[in-house]
Amino acid sequence: MSNVIKLVLLLMALVSTISYAGDSVNKTLALNGASKVVIENQRGKVNIIESNDENVSVQGELDDKAQAFIFEHSGATIIIKVEMPNNQRSWRNDNGSNLTIKIPNHVRVSFSGVSSDVNIEGFKQGVDIKTVSGEITASHLNNIIDINSISGDIESKALSGKIQISTVSGDLEDKNSSGRVFIKSVSGGVRSKSNASEILVETVSGDIDLKLAAVDELDISTVSGDNQTYLSLNENGSVKLSSVSGDFDIKFANNIEANFRLKTNAGGSIENMLTLDKAERGKYTPNEKLNFTTGNGNGSVKATTVSGDIKLSKL
Repeated sequence: MSNVIKLVLLLMALVSTISYAGDSVNKTLALNGASKVVIENQRGKVNIIESNDENVSVQGELDDKAQAFIFEHSGATIIIKVEMPNNQRSWRNDNGSNLTIKIPNHVRVSFSGVSSDVNIEGFKQGVDIKTVSGEITASHLNNIIDINSISGDIESKALSGKIQISTVSGDLEDKNSSGRVFIKSVSGGVRSKSNASEILVETVSGDIDLKLAAVDELDISTVSGDNQTYLSLNENGSVKLSSVSGDFDIKFANNIEANFRLKTNAGGSIENMLTLDKAERGKYTPNEKLNFTTGNGNGSVKATTVSGDIKLSKL
C-alpha cells in the first residue's frame, strides 16, 4: 500500500471521530481491551448506561457551541469529549449536548461537567462523577464510587461498595446503599435510607435525616445542622455524634447494649428515654452530662455538642 493511500485512510479515520456544533452523533468504537471510559461534557444532559456488547456507543446531539467532538482510544482508555470554547459567556442562550452513551458494565467510568446533568446506572467497576451545577442521578453501581456536585442535587439508589458522595449546596438523597458510605455536605440537606454497615456523615448547616439498618459504625459531625437518625447497633458497634449548635434525635430499633457518654457544653439539654438515668447539670456552668450502660455494654455511643440538644429513644 502506497504512503499516499495510507495517509488518506488515516485522515478518513480521524475525521470519523470528530463532529462539530449542533451535529447529530451516532458513533461506535469496539472496546478492544479498554478498561476505562473518560467522558467530558460541559453542559446539557448525558445518559450513561450499560451496553449489551463489547462496544462503546454515543448517540444524540452535540452542544450548539461545540468546537469538536472527540471519540477515540488512548491506550487502555476511551475518551469521549465535547470540546467547547474557552469564553463561557458565549455559551448562553444555546442548547447543550443531549447524549446517550452505552458502555460495557465491567468498565470503570469517569465523567466531568459544568452545568451538565448526568444519569448513570449499571456499572460494576466503580465510577467517578463530578459536576458544578448539574444534577446527578446514579443507580445500581458497585465498587469504588465517587460522586461530587457543587450546587446540583444528587440522587442515588442501590449503590454498593466504598461510596463517597459530596455536595456544597445541593440536596442529597441516598436510597438502599450498602457497604461503606461517606456523605459530605456544606449547606445542602442529606437524606439517606441505607443498609450500609459503616456510615460517615459531615455537614456544616445542612440537616441530616438517616434511616439505617444494623450498623457497625456511625459517625455524624455537623456545625448547626439538625439530625434525626433511626438505626440498630450491632454488637461491639460504635456511634459518634458531634455538633456545635445542631440537635441530635437518635432512635434505636433494637435493645441496644452499649456504654453511653453524652455531654453538652453551653446550654444544650440531654433527654434519655432509653433508661431511667438522668443527666447531671453543671453546678456553675450550663452544661449537662450523662454516662450509663445498657446490657453487656460492648457497644459505644458518644455524643458531644456545644449548645445543641441530645435526645435518645426507642422506635
